[in-house]
Amino acid sequence: MNGDKKLLCKIGTLCGLLGILGLMFALAVRLVMGRFGVLFFISTGVTLACWTVYVVTHLKGVLSALKSRQAVYGSNVFITVVLALAAAVIVNVIIAQGFDKDLDLTSEKLFTLTDQTKEVLKQVKEPIKVLAFFSEDETNPRFVKMRKDAKDLLDRYEKGCKLLEVQWIDPFVDREMADKYKVDYNGTVVFEMGERRETVTETDEQKFTNAIYKLIKGEVKKIYFLRGHDEKAPDDYDERKGYSDAREALENQNLEVKDLYLAAVGEVPSDCAALVIAGPQKPLSDVEVKAIERYLNRGGKLLVMIDPPSDRFPKLVKLLDKWGVKVGNDLVVDRNILASYLDPRVPLVRDFEYHVITKHLSPVPFSFSCSVTPEDKLPVRVTVTSLAKTTPAEGVSWGETSRKKFKYDPDKDTKPPVSLAVAVEKTAPP
Repeated sequence: MNGDKKLLCKIGTLCGLLGILGLMFALAVRLVMGRFGVLFFISTGVTLACWTVYVVTHLKGVLSALKSRQAVYGSNVFITVVLALAAAVIVNVIIAQGFDKDLDLTSEKLFTLTDQTKEVLKQVKEPIKVLAFFSEDETNPRFVKMRKDAKDLLDRYEKGCKLLEVQWIDPFVDREMADKYKVDYNGTVVFEMGERRETVTETDEQKFTNAIYKLIKGEVKKIYFLRGHDEKAPDDYDERKGYSDAREALENQNLEVKDLYLAAVGEVPSDCAALVIAGPQKPLSDVEVKAIERYLNRGGKLLVMIDPPSDRFPKLVKLLDKWGVKVGNDLVVDRNILASYLDPRVPLVRDFEYHVITKHLSPVPFSFSCSVTPEDKLPVRVTVTSLAKTTPAEGVSWGETSRKKFKYDPDKDTKPPVSLAVAVEKTAPP
């Protein structure tokens, strides 16, 4: 009999340990899958069964422990643990059931849609069907995570716009739907509005928003970068001189970036929403400058960035002068340690003049720049606003006109505060 009791006690002890492992496994399943699945309930049931066996086989010891002096003092700890476990269960149940509104307490708002996405969703006027092609195979951890990440993100889209309806499809099971929408990869999301479709092959908020934007707008605005003069290139990934980050930022704003070899085509395309001239190293020809002037005269938008010395680009500088912008043949210097980017030739502008262009800007370093100033006499209906300036103290910042010395000369150099950027606007005739 004693031998049987010892064997039962050992089995009970083993069951108790298995119960602890079962609880840990159940919690791990819940965290990985993000929901209460079959494995969670099976492991929870096994845990309860194991602990029941332990209590039955150690009944006297359990009752004795509960009646002991230590149990009285330990009851508070026990109650605290029980309450903590209960709170964890309640929180998980709430997460599983879901709220109508999400609460995001992260400083970076990692679980909240961006303002840009919210603005795009406000523009949705017709129903959009979202077909999410994700495998339901719960034995593959990668597939489980892919589906969970997509569901978390698409849930936020559904809550942000009542006209979005998400349909989940397993592409390995429903081949008919996968073939109909030409889906070749697990993790593909198709956005459909009427007869138009946009397909995204990775779970990414920016790509989802771009797809919706294309559906509701029907077309994407094009930004052209002038090429052929050794300008900064939007397809150059060099960290020092490439503009690939600028290209990505523009594309993230639902804009299409294209190259423009103006010398070859002779005219700025009619679909050009804005033309960018990003630091040319060779002068523009008469044909190119005249084409840009025609583009501006018909209401085009232009962003020009010129590296000193500016006298290398006489035709471009003359065109800007016609629009009330004086480009100095100098190098802007700012010796104020708080207003320079470690190098006085790289002024760091922290405070901008108020304008719609600058209202969201953080401090910007102007590396090796020439002065850009509003002309005293402006063309009719043209407004030129200085956006960024150096430190106003004379002798601390200036526009250096000499290429041999590096010293402020009030008779020759551009006096502070030196304007580094301007915005030009022309109003329509009355």
